[in-house]
Amino acid sequence: MELIIAELNAGFGGFHELVRPILRLLFAMLCGAVIGLQRERAGKAAGLRTHILVAAGSTLFIVAGVEGALDAEGVSRVIQGLVTGIGFLGAGAILKRERENDIKGLTTAAGIWMTSAIGVTAGLGRFGVALAATVVTWIVLSVLREIERWGENDRLAAERPERDSAFADRGALSVTDPIERETRDGDHTERDPALHTADHADRPVGAEAEGIARRGPARRVE
Repeated sequence: MELIIAELNAGFGGFHELVRPILRLLFAMLCGAVIGLQRERAGKAAGLRTHILVAAGSTLFIVAGVEGALDAEGVSRVIQGLVTGIGFLGAGAILKRERENDIKGLTTAAGIWMTSAIGVTAGLGRFGVALAATVVTWIVLSVLREIERWGENDRLAAERPERDSAFADRGALSVTDPIERETRDGDHTERDPALHTADHADRPVGAEAEGIARRGPARRVE
């Protein structure tokens, strides 16, 4: 029993030893919540909880190393491991689509990476730097996102005439020749009744035209 009490006393430590890591952990969670809330409102998969956990976990690794009396080289190795682990986590958020240069999730992955860096900074006790990084990250994700939308709308507006021209060249049928405006359903072909005029009333269509093509031209009987 005395061994258990001694281990608990050594684990909790004094008041100052307990408050310092808790304060750093809470501050990191607050910074992660600010970034995560913005991603949550944007409808991203990595939202509030993900960013809070990433920030808190990064801070906890650093606090454990510092409180465990690791030297500067040991803490540096901990940070290297965090960078590698967060890289794998961010890679899971990236999705390559079918079209070339159409990749989804890069900003989400970068946001997770930045949140981890903020957690490391908070774990080292650099609250001012962590707070400044949080504000900058929020500005990039919120304000610059609207600027990107304006640029995307301008680009789509510039490409619209080219797409319309491509569609017209690829399959648009002339409206000056009503007989060419046909509706096709599988192998069955028939003309649009609204465009069926007297000039083309006797022209065979569909199965009738195919039968004439197989039989060949009719012979004239004298």
